[in-house]
Amino acid sequence: MIWRTQYKEALAHLSRARVILEDAGSPEIRGLLSSAEGLCELEAGRLSKAKAIAAQLDERPWQITVDPTLSVVFRARLLERQGQAEAALRVILRYLPELKERHTGAWIKLGLEATRLARKAGLMQASADLAK
Repeated sequence: MIWRTQYKEALAHLSRARVILEDAGSPEIRGLLSSAEGLCELEAGRLSKAKAIAAQLDERPWQITVDPTLSVVFRARLLERQGQAEAALRVILRYLPELKERHTGAWIKLGLEATRLARKAGLMQASADLAK
């Protein structure tokens, strides 16, 4: 994914996408674009910009019709970068039950992210439970 290494390019693409899609007025699209921008800012080490973006996001991304993984992972990684791996894990765990039946692809991706966070936080039992 471009946002992992080429932050300036990714932000430029996102800016163009925002201009093109802004007229659609879709909160789902705005949320996805903001989450992607937040991940770019986070990966580029601009924590304050990432926090400002996170503060403007909808608190319940699973209600949107598109895959909520991007938004949830952004929130979790922001907390992780602030030294709060357990809080990041709780963010993901909050969404997993709802997504299991409704959006299996998102449930799998977030489950993998939760397992990574559980291991990082030293919560091996939580990691083992997630792997089941």
